[in-house]
Amino acid sequence: MQVLHVTSEIAPIAKAGGLGDVVYGLSKHMIATGHSVTAILPFYDCLDREPLSNLQEIDSFTIEDALGEHNCQIFSASLHTIPLLLIKLPHPDHYFETIYGGLSENRRFLYFAKAALHTIEHLDLHADVLHLHDWVTGSLFTLLHTHYKGQLKRFKGTMLSIHNLKHQGHAIKEDFDFIGVNGSAIAENPLYHDPNRSGDINLLKGAIEHAGRVVAVSPTYAKEILKKENAYYLHDTIAKHRYKITGIINGIETTYWSLEKDALLPYRANYSDPLPRIYDAKRSNREHLLSELGLALGGEPLYCAITRLVSQKSPHLIECAINYILKNRGTFILLGSGADKETQEHFLQLKKSYNDHPRLHMHFDLDEGLAHRVYASADAIVIPSLFEPCGLTQMIAMRYGTLPIVRRTGGLADTVSEKNGFIFDEHSPDALSHCLEESLLLYRTHPDKWRDRQQAALKTDFSWEKPAQEYLNEYTKCLT
Repeated sequence: MQVLHVTSEIAPIAKAGGLGDVVYGLSKHMIATGHSVTAILPFYDCLDREPLSNLQEIDSFTIEDALGEHNCQIFSASLHTIPLLLIKLPHPDHYFETIYGGLSENRRFLYFAKAALHTIEHLDLHADVLHLHDWVTGSLFTLLHTHYKGQLKRFKGTMLSIHNLKHQGHAIKEDFDFIGVNGSAIAENPLYHDPNRSGDINLLKGAIEHAGRVVAVSPTYAKEILKKENAYYLHDTIAKHRYKITGIINGIETTYWSLEKDALLPYRANYSDPLPRIYDAKRSNREHLLSELGLALGGEPLYCAITRLVSQKSPHLIECAINYILKNRGTFILLGSGADKETQEHFLQLKKSYNDHPRLHMHFDLDEGLAHRVYASADAIVIPSLFEPCGLTQMIAMRYGTLPIVRRTGGLADTVSEKNGFIFDEHSPDALSHCLEESLLLYRTHPDKWRDRQQAALKTDFSWEKPAQEYLNEYTKCLT
């Protein structure tokens, strides 16, 4: 199978969320099992070049938009075993300094989509499957079916992955005009009309309409988006194309997230070790972490949350968990990033109100090493998401014997049960508090049952082997 990804992210060199992990993990596993995979992405100014090998410019082309002609350079490189094509896209508006957050997300990623199609044509690329991700690169399907129809013959099949349906890409006719294609031809076609914004073009809707297969990133999420309340105005489109939509749970890099091989941990253990040896390593990591953070040492349970403090992740329930655990003599560590100004200020005030509490640490900057040490040290991790297409946090935590406490939604429902964690249904403080109470009771009065759940968590397989085979099955369906 030959697969060409066009993506806005690939871990670890350009990663803002789970999308980057998926493209990397899936590509790496497929290559390891004998398939051919290449990924095309922007050569961001912020791109981390250190993991790349054989980085070199191989070609260039000229692309035009409303601001004039721009000379784009094509670089090839290898990210471990994955061949990459990086498009350097100079632009007066400095479109690609960062991955996301530009002045006009629609225009800059439409500009990238057009550049990707020029790259495909310029290098005469062909593949069995063209695999696009979310609206950000899914807009290629709209361009392919309106202005670049001749390039469709380069691919035997097409696939779209939906990593988060809430983000759809709301463009206008002038956005297409700006990049040098006729926006009227798109705006006049009802296939692309945004059902939520009169006169707007919905880039994700167009991608769903044209993709040969559509994969949501967990089986439960694939079912949830069929419901009107979860489809963010795309329920009619989802219902129309439900026959080609499936759900595949993501995998994680089990050699990177590993109690056995994690170089960022002071203490490690082999998964084949007797369970007491694994628990000893976890206890030693916890004592080291508590000392590092200046927290009280002792036998109280350590709870954590490692999350972006955005509405999807339910920051008000994170706060509820902090208050509940501290009130009930537990210790809590929050690693919270990505908050808006108001949420950030709220949590800073919460931290101040606890006045250097000996059993609370709150950290608001990204710190990869600290995250690894928290995963390896905590007894439980709180993930009370409003919705969660897949989620990687719960899988990572279980790799370290840290039990997830999750709301039953999306990929959390597909990966966590009462055998390897704790789960609640209602999106409310009361439901979360009841689940926290259940976990504390089990930890303090039935340590043998807690250990049983830890053992089940450690044995749960989150590798890419099964998901990659399911993707391969979907790729095969694209070709028929």
